[in-house]
Amino acid sequence: MCDSHHGANPEIELLADDHARGRWALSYFNLDAETGATRRLGVMYDDEYRRIDGAWKIVATRSRILAAV
Repeated sequence: MCDSHHGANPEIELLADDHARGRWALSYFNLDAETGATRRLGVMYDDEYRRIDGAWKIVATRSRILAAV
């Protein structure tokens, strides 16, 4: 198996000093080397971030598949 993940178009909104939310687009491609079968997905991620002990962490995430081939 061979996978390729490409994140793009980040939109990050700072809601407070220690709280933010973001939206990312993901392009995913998978190739099964044995059969030659491929899969492509277009996905949108909506994340919520918190700064915990000085480091930003994802505390919630939601993904939506927008296209699948």
